[in-house]
Amino acid sequence: MNSFDSEYSLIFRTSERDDAIFLVSDERTANTNYGVGRLNPGRPLIFENAYAEEYGDESEFIADLMFEGSSNIVVNEQIKTYLENFEINGLQIYPAVYKDMLGKLHENLWFLNFYLHLKCWDRENSAFYGEEDENEDDADDEYNDDADDEYEDEGDDEYEDEGDDEYEDDDDIKPAIKKLSLDADLLANIPEDHRLLIRIDGLDIGYVLVHKRIVRYLERIKATGYRVIPISKYVGGMENFDE
Repeated sequence: MNSFDSEYSLIFRTSERDDAIFLVSDERTANTNYGVGRLNPGRPLIFENAYAEEYGDESEFIADLMFEGSSNIVVNEQIKTYLENFEINGLQIYPAVYKDMLGKLHENLWFLNFYLHLKCWDRENSAFYGEEDENEDDADDEYNDDADDEYEDEGDDEYEDEGDDEYEDDDDIKPAIKKLSLDADLLANIPEDHRLLIRIDGLDIGYVLVHKRIVRYLERIKATGYRVIPISKYVGGMENFDE
């Protein structure tokens, strides 16, 4: 474990409330490249309740943070305003709307569009499910690119290329994390304000890292709808169990 492992947590939808909404995008939103590319200004992203039919007459809990999967996050105006204080690499804050079961539109919501993802995990010090069955030499060959090769130029150049090259390995089988450790050398070269939120690349699930400064802010304002699990305590899959 290194110092960066103690700075970050993974953020997920809360499991404390049964009525916490699972988001799903409407058809037009689904046809955009949200979550994988920079969005052009225009129509807000529209989300609905993925399990509306199961709610029946229950009221919907519209939380301060709402999730579609693990990496697509919608936040309220207050959190958006706070995040705008920082130049977070690879993050575009984009207008969003939630359409509830009665058809009412809830505006002043914002989608955290991670249009660039960072392979910031330490292969040597992380553990993966099924790794004991892998040929170690094959594993080394597959992941032998060091941090400098992934992001040759630190700073703005690091996130300059938005082409297909960044995502050319998306069809490959990606490892399932068991215990996560971060790449200290890579993160040390990125200013802290630029890495307060990170969408991890190269794993089977699109985890989002949240820095302890953001966690403290969410706790201070008593934000709802989320849970965080410190990297030092995380075991792959535990987000699916009760807090």
